[in-house]
Amino acid sequence: MHRRTEAFKRAGLLIEADDIAYENRKREARGEPLVTWQPTHPPKNCLRHSFATYHVALHRDPGKTALILSHRNQQVLYQHYLGIATSAEAEKYFQILPR
Repeated sequence: MHRRTEAFKRAGLLIEADDIAYENRKREARGEPLVTWQPTHPPKNCLRHSFATYHVALHRDPGKTALILSHRNQQVLYQHYLGIATSAEAEKYFQILPR
């Protein structure tokens, strides 16, 4: 969970109240204006949706992707999949590895 949380933070998808308090303490010590951020959370199922998008873009086989995601049929996939990823982007996505 910690690694996933840190990945969301690096991607700008997660800002927790502790992060805001920490940043404001640093700014207060330097005499800078405080941040007015609001806590944010990653979109629901964002990793699953990203996987589906890039898997279809890479393999060009929506049936295979729907099977991996345990969808009843491809129609469920098409309700969420927009087809905006390219094959090159998909190759980069699947090369992401932990440090």
